[in-house]
Amino acid sequence: EIVSNQNNSFDSSVDRDFLPSDGQFDTTSTENNLIWLIVGGIVVAIIAVTAIKFVKK
Repeated sequence: EIVSNQNNSFDSSVDRDFLPSDGQFDTTSTENNLIWLIVGGIVVAIIAVTAIKFVKK
């Protein structure tokens, strides 16, 4: 069993960046969703451009 309560101050500060606590879940999740939408859109655009260039060759 892994005990994660030993370094609680460090873990909670790190977890807050990736896994937000219940108190700030709503704001952080919307910000993360916006970031992932932007990143996903850029990735899809890059894949589409490279696929079109590859098909044209």
